[in-house]
Amino acid sequence: MRLVGDSFKQAKNAELVRPIFLYSLLLDPTGNVWKRWTSWSGGVTFDGIDYEFYPITHSSMGEDGTGSIQKGSVVISNANREMQALLDEYDGFRERPLTITQVWEQTLLDPTAFISDTLAVKEVSITEKRVSLTLSSELDVLSIRIPRKVMTRTFCRFSFKGVECAYAGAETRCNRTLNRCRELENQARFGAFPATPLQRIFLRGE
Repeated sequence: MRLVGDSFKQAKNAELVRPIFLYSLLLDPTGNVWKRWTSWSGGVTFDGIDYEFYPITHSSMGEDGTGSIQKGSVVISNANREMQALLDEYDGFRERPLTITQVWEQTLLDPTAFISDTLAVKEVSITEKRVSLTLSSELDVLSIRIPRKVMTRTFCRFSFKGVECAYAGAETRCNRTLNRCRELENQARFGAFPATPLQRIFLRGE
């Protein structure tokens, strides 16, 4: 879904335009854990949100007839292996939403001066130097996953206190992890698959 701020056109047409790209990746949909990056040296604060500097770029952003972005790719540095660790911890980023926002240096204090696109991570490839994310619109009906229920290692797929969860205790919150399920003594109903093998890549040191 593409969002365009009210002041975006004015900023775009100004002299000495200096665009800044911001990247927001939702790592844990159940816990609202985000990574927010920018390739702008020193980092950026926009609309009250901080984006840390990180070597990241995007390319191959394809629009449809309505101007909506349908396909894209993002490349992130893996030189310090931080991305490798995040991929292992957060299920390979599969189906995670990634938002790319373009703002302008001269209008950073104006929260309406932006253009934003949100796509889902569909494929991931990794080398010693970089991680490449292939993105696609959530409305990509030609690539719907069958079956629709996806097996994950980390997060329970059941709704807390729902029929499949069946927890009937006094607690009101659950982050859907196995540790939390054990705390609630409900691990027999845990709706994920911790034994599923990781698609891990082991890198040999120099």
